[in-house]
Order: sequence, then structure tokens, then C-alpha cells
Amino acid sequence: MEFAAGKFALGICDRCGWEYKYLKLKLEWNGLLVCSTCYEEKHSQLYSPRHVSDREVLENPRPARPEGVTVSPGGTGWSGKKKKDLTFKFEIGKVSVTIS
Repeated sequence: MEFAAGKFALGICDRCGWEYKYLKLKLEWNGLLVCSTCYEEKHSQLYSPRHVSDREVLENPRPARPEGVTVSPGGTGWSGKKKKDLTFKFEIGKVSVTIS
């Protein structure tokens, strides 16, 4: 859509109500067309604050050394017929674990 140039048009300031040339009116941040006397910049407190936090975490962290080994136990097998009666025995080196 095309609009007229407005070089001979008059406009009314939305704040003070005085008549000015349309091209001399300024559009404020809140949508008002106002004269240069009534024009106000947007106050800095109306902008949303930037959240700046300290960067404390690495993007792809790697441990300096291994922190232990996960062992999947393998043993002699299961015994028992029902789930609650199952017993599993296994040995790793000198450690013996019995779960019943």
C-alpha cells in the first residue's frame, strides 16, 4: 500500500494537542505521534535487563584421570525359582559378594 507524501499535511501532537506539520511529528516508542518539544526517549529502565552470568562450566569437560572402573559382574549363575528367591554369587579378585 502506498501512502501520500504529506508535505502539505497537518497533524496534531498526541501529547500537547497543538497543530504541527505532519512531517515534523516524531513517532515515540509507545506509538504516539508527538512534536519535538514533547518527544521523550524510551527510558533505559523500560528495556529488559540482560542476564549476565559467570561462565563456570566448560562446554565439553573431560576428567583429568579416570575416577574408577565400572565392573559388570559375571559369575556362576542364578539359583532359585521365584524372583524373590534368586541368589547370585560372584567373585572379583579377593572380594566375595552374596546377594539374596
